Amino acid sequence: MVAVALLLTSITALILAGRSGLMDQRNAAADSTAPPIVSRHILFIDSADGVVRVVDSQGARTLLEYQPGEGSFVRGVMRTLARQRRAIGNHDNSAVELRQVATRHLQLVDPVTDTTLILNAFGPDNLAEFSRLLKADGQLGT
Repeated sequence: MVAVALLLTSITALILAGRSGLMDQRNAAADSTAPPIVSRHILFIDSADGVVRVVDSQGARTLLEYQPGEGSFVRGVMRTLARQRRAIGNHDNSAVELRQVATRHLQLVDPVTDTTLILNAFGPDNLAEFSRLLKADGQLGT
């Protein structure tokens, strides 16, 4: 529980730092203009039984499922984005864009809040979780 709280605090701090212009300007500027190499629009669905499904919003395919206790970083990012949306009065669960750009950075872009998370900043293990979503073929359970 403490680890999840620290994770959420870290994500929130990074978002706030990025929105207030305190991010490394060189990386932020390069990423904001870098064309995507690959991208996918995804939805996070948090069910009552604790399972989080990540769905390709354009193909309506489930890419990955996280059982209770799994995917703490993905869950933390999902909940932080939802909290940001609620803070501006938006309760919509519309898609976010996950994209890899030419600078080799992986970004999660929320068009509702105009937030871009550069996922490389969270370390290789957490980056790998989101990289899996770009590579997932939607053949979950087959």
